[in-house]
Amino acid sequence: MSTIVFYEKNVALACGLRWSVLGGMKKSQNNSEIRKTAKTISADLFAIDLFEEAKYLGLYTKNISITANLTKEEKRSKVHSLALVFINAIQQSSDVDRSSIYAILVAMPPTDKQGETRAVVIIEGGRVVHDGIENRVRATELVTEHRTRQSKYRVFCDLDEYEDAITLDWPDLVEYADKHTLCSSVPTNPAKYLAVAVGVLGLSLYAAYHVLVVIPEKEAEAARRQAELDKTPIYLQTLGQEMERVGWSVDSINKFIDKLKQEPYFYKGWSLKNMDCNISQCNETWERHGGLLTDLLQIRSNSRYVPEESVSDKTAVVHTPNQGDAMKLTLDMLPQKGIPVHLAIKPALNTLENAGAMAQIAETMTWPVMPMDGVRPEVVVSRTRLELSYTLSMIQDGLTLLPKNFVPESLVISANQGMSISVRGFVYEK
Repeated sequence: MSTIVFYEKNVALACGLRWSVLGGMKKSQNNSEIRKTAKTISADLFAIDLFEEAKYLGLYTKNISITANLTKEEKRSKVHSLALVFINAIQQSSDVDRSSIYAILVAMPPTDKQGETRAVVIIEGGRVVHDGIENRVRATELVTEHRTRQSKYRVFCDLDEYEDAITLDWPDLVEYADKHTLCSSVPTNPAKYLAVAVGVLGLSLYAAYHVLVVIPEKEAEAARRQAELDKTPIYLQTLGQEMERVGWSVDSINKFIDKLKQEPYFYKGWSLKNMDCNISQCNETWERHGGLLTDLLQIRSNSRYVPEESVSDKTAVVHTPNQGDAMKLTLDMLPQKGIPVHLAIKPALNTLENAGAMAQIAETMTWPVMPMDGVRPEVVVSRTRLELSYTLSMIQDGLTLLPKNFVPESLVISANQGMSISVRGFVYEK
């Protein structure tokens, strides 16, 4: 069930919308699909999220037990999707490209008098991947899981519960509720009006009623049941979109490493401590050995000094933009069905380990992150996290040994350990 978690200025923010891909481009086609999908969960309202030439449908199903306790003024409030308002707030307040948004909202609903639940919204690469009400323990598990998997996540919280979290203010968040984030009533099926008219005509028009109403409704019901059971087309559409930009291409990351080898790591009283880079940005930490901050910024002229991340006067953190090339994944690049990921990649890892590298294989998850109920198992793609640690001088040779279904996401350099480098990414398989 969806739940209204906050009210102010005749505006209600709702959490717990069920999100899915919405097909069709014409309005009439969308209305038909919205009605069919909404009927399966008895949804009252819907919201549309347009992102990267795709449409996502969010359905709001009223929580009857919560609604019974609302005041008349609260019931008349215009309902907005908390997830869409959250995205809108990040875009307008920080002026970032939506595809770069990796953010988690964890907030205690003011409607929860006991304080045991949390509204949790997770935005991954601009997409809503989680929207729901969770207990405190589960909310913490979700934050830890996603931050461990992707360091780019920023956490927004209205309580002091998470390290490095950005303080959230409910009234300020409401200011970003606009027509784009507003939930609308599920469109009425025109066949219902036709049924009323045919009923007035009486038994003499029964045949016409049967042809115009009964048969179309039976066909629509059959189509709804079929669509409800088979979510494979929705999954394949989402998979195709995600494969267009899946990580950092190996050629691009090798060019980046070549560039790193030419750059100084000691400069006028500063030494590089570590560097964490992805396709769009590098976070660098420098240690001071008597130098001035202005000296460091001379050599890092394209970088931005981040005082809130610079722990003491002994270190300085700068963010440097990176223009890496995205990796495009195709099904032909994945190993044949039935070959376990460990058998596909272990021989290459054994060779690298013999040469002094360290490799760590972590959890395997289905991909993209979405509900898999009703998706045919034979089309599902999964990915396994892999981290490869090597010396800076040898990491490029190591990358050439890995199969083409390994896609790097980021690299971390540690100057304190003899310029060691770790490449993190995923191994994809059918």
